[in-house]
Amino acid sequence: MHCALGGDMQMTEVRQANFVDNTLISKLIADLERMLRFSSITKTIEVPKEVLEEASTALADARGMGPPTQAAIQKVEVLLLQAIDKITPRIYPATPLSLEIAELMEGQSRGVNVLTDESREGIIYRRVNRLIKKLMWFTLGSLILVIMCFALQDILKPWLEPYKGHVGNAINIIVGLLGACAYILRSILTRLAAQTFVLREESGYYLRMNLGMTLGFIMPQLIGSTASPSLSGFIIAFLAGYAVEPMFTALDTLVTTLRDAVARPTQAPATR
Repeated sequence: MHCALGGDMQMTEVRQANFVDNTLISKLIADLERMLRFSSITKTIEVPKEVLEEASTALADARGMGPPTQAAIQKVEVLLLQAIDKITPRIYPATPLSLEIAELMEGQSRGVNVLTDESREGIIYRRVNRLIKKLMWFTLGSLILVIMCFALQDILKPWLEPYKGHVGNAINIIVGLLGACAYILRSILTRLAAQTFVLREESGYYLRMNLGMTLGFIMPQLIGSTASPSLSGFIIAFLAGYAVEPMFTALDTLVTTLRDAVARPTQAPATR
């Protein structure tokens, strides 16, 4: 009886392992199909014929797999993974995950996909949707704050005149945040359309917002005095928040130039 019970437990474990393995194979099949579909409709991508044939063979073997023995499962997994590894560099910056996200978002917008909250696809969709909604609220909130600040500046002009510089700095900080939010939203939507968007930690987007606010405060002070009269501090702050990387690259170049100028030894005047 003990042996029979042990045998039943072993059979249960085998069935569970096969179920997990088959689920993984189904995921690999779906990823490979998306990659092949993407490579076929994207004109800028060229995948060698032998790689496509190998991928097609791997898909055929996976779909026609017989009894799910451990050896058969491992063989199919290896074939699918090898095919995915060979196609992945050819379709970069698209990835299996970015293609899946694009398919989920498009399917939900058309009402094709029915996702449950517990499923992996449902979790991915909710994370992307929640991230976009948060960024939209940040953008809308910063825009409303800018409009309110300008309105209050006009209404309370006599009382705020002594603090004009501080009010302008506060507005530039908010405008820098607005520029950073606009860039992040545009980047996400562009990558979703190109099927190259992947989920990252939200802290990275919040970091960009903080850098946008910092540059929105600093850049008008640095280049405001030398800029043309038509280039207001508002425009400089927005561009600084929108183009965080180029602005910091320019600052790095300026710092390097100053450091080299200070470190360069001065030549003593020639004596006769």
